[in-house]
Amino acid sequence: MSCTVSVLICSNRRPGLLKQCLNALASGKRLPDQLVVVADLDQETAAVVEDMSARFPTVKLIKHPNHTLAGQRNAGLPHCTGDIIALTDDDAIPLHDWVAEICAAHERAPEAGGIGGDVLATDPSAFLSRIAELVVFPRPHPGRRIYTLPTVNLSYKRTVLDAVGEFDESLFRGEDVDYNWRVLRLHRTLVFDPAIQVRHRHRSTLSDLYQQQYMYGRAYVLVRRKWPDMYCVFPHRLSTLRDWAKLAHCLMAIVYQPFLLARRFLPRRERPFAFAVLVVHHLVWKLGMLRQLLLACGSAPRDRQGSRVLFFSHTGQWGGGAEVMLGQMMVAARARGRAVELLTPPGPLAARLSQDALVHVLPLTPPRRSGDPLTFLNHGWSWLAGTVALAGLISKRRPDVIHANSGTAALQTAVAATIARRPLIWHQYDIVPERRINRLVLAPCAYLSRRVVACSEAVRSSLRRISVPDRRITVLHNRVRDEFFEPLPNRQESRRMLHLDARAAVILTVGRLVPYKSQLTLIDAVALLRAQGREIELIILGETPSLGEQEVDPFPEYAGELRRAARENLAGHVHFLGYRKDVRTVLAAADMLVHPAIEESFPIALLEAQASGIPVIASCSGGHPEAVRDGETGVLFPPGDAASLAGAIDRLISAPEFAATLAGAARAEARERYQARDLEQLLDELYRQVSTPRRRHHRRGRAS
Repeated sequence: MSCTVSVLICSNRRPGLLKQCLNALASGKRLPDQLVVVADLDQETAAVVEDMSARFPTVKLIKHPNHTLAGQRNAGLPHCTGDIIALTDDDAIPLHDWVAEICAAHERAPEAGGIGGDVLATDPSAFLSRIAELVVFPRPHPGRRIYTLPTVNLSYKRTVLDAVGEFDESLFRGEDVDYNWRVLRLHRTLVFDPAIQVRHRHRSTLSDLYQQQYMYGRAYVLVRRKWPDMYCVFPHRLSTLRDWAKLAHCLMAIVYQPFLLARRFLPRRERPFAFAVLVVHHLVWKLGMLRQLLLACGSAPRDRQGSRVLFFSHTGQWGGGAEVMLGQMMVAARARGRAVELLTPPGPLAARLSQDALVHVLPLTPPRRSGDPLTFLNHGWSWLAGTVALAGLISKRRPDVIHANSGTAALQTAVAATIARRPLIWHQYDIVPERRINRLVLAPCAYLSRRVVACSEAVRSSLRRISVPDRRITVLHNRVRDEFFEPLPNRQESRRMLHLDARAAVILTVGRLVPYKSQLTLIDAVALLRAQGREIELIILGETPSLGEQEVDPFPEYAGELRRAARENLAGHVHFLGYRKDVRTVLAAADMLVHPAIEESFPIALLEAQASGIPVIASCSGGHPEAVRDGETGVLFPPGDAASLAGAIDRLISAPEFAATLAGAARAEARERYQARDLEQLLDELYRQVSTPRRRHHRRGRAS
């Protein structure tokens, strides 16, 4: 068979059960190509995995606390390299030739996103095991569309996992239902194959079973509130006759569904007792639903302003700080109990952020400047068609706030939001050039927006220069995620992984390969230092911008120019790493971060380095002086001056104590001012302000 299979097992300090699971995998004719075990590590679990390493040479043990299954799976998935990723748990025993059946099923159904199978009881004769098979692990109805399958016996194609992203760790249960729904939203299918079987240790007591169902009931509400368009047994509101009918059906199901299930019970004498147990099961499940609904009502009162936020990104690509901040703001809005939706053109952004929002994909052509009259008219027509489509979607979804994540997004949305009478926030991340076209086009957008958010004072000043009223502008600095404040990986190990000289000074720069990032200045500065005998390695982390189908690269030659300069001046000492998810590993290998960009607004890469305790050097332009105080939290140099930059680098290499002092002060300031957790309160207040109806001032006649 041509496909490779990685098996991911989540373990909860149960070495005996884990050993049974691994022995069952080892007994199959087809062994997995890779085995990844994620566990809250203890000595016995480590010993079990070590014993199995002879039969599974590719086994990998990942330490992760067992807070949620979603967290454990997210910890293990990046280590899985197979074409197919099979998921199971330590309390399951794969049957027959499990891996071979999975591989064969995926070959038979190449269009399927996920394929699952039967979850059977370890003791099929036990009464509670048969109850669990009916209510926890039921077989799908033949001929009906499958909406979810249990992840204790489920496999996905790697391409699907890459598109969907991580499991949602904010869900204490139901993360598999949420994930499978996101698979279906990618227009993939779920397939049930009865030949793929595992035996599972079901709940052994009634109290355990009911506790499980109570939590499942709570999770049912959480997932349905996250995805309002998902299939649901209860109505989200009671405004139509159909809603009331759905509520009546939900209540009657407490009796008639147990009756239908109990009829399948054998022997017949157990059916009355099974019926009673199933009725209580349904009651407990719906009590869990009711409690979560009441909790949701308590966390989001009816008079709360801005309870539904529609974020709009003009690009469907993932890459820059604007997209990183978009993800952070969506998480912060959800944490405050708001319903979050995302509107974006087609592209990887939708899949990347699908776990944090209800995503609407709408093909749109961003407005652009053009000197050709026909092209200008074509762009104008596309903008008008997009505005009509946006106005229709906004009127349908009725968000309390629309958050446009760029100036281009605001330009596309402003008229549509005005037509739909919804408040608009324009979030600007770039310094706006002082051009007549910007004054003519963007300034009116500010008047149609309830608030203009600038990511730095430098951006605020540029907005004022194009006649945006200062009273409408709010500064909200970019933020850095909590993980960057945690201790970095081992430096020597990180350098070994990246094939770097352990004795050299390693300089890192992060940013897309575009001219204003000024990586050429840094290459020239490093060349000057190496000519003076300094041992320096340079890491360039970033790639050319991702472009949509109708976008044109304005700098097609720049990346090639960079590589030529690196070959000519620093052959073998410049490492182009492209885009990487493990930024902290690269930071751990670096002695300093240099950000030579010209007129950069407020780079997140700079904040991440400061939060990680890495000394920083930046050009004295744009928003850099807001993040770096020269000689206190970093070093500034004149933009574009390679000689001055070389001097700043040499200063930090020669004085490691001074560099450590700068890094410590910068880390303390980042912790105080730029933590992502602060976004919750800041956004909450912003949304309350903009969603409050404007007061209309009327002239009053003079009293007589």
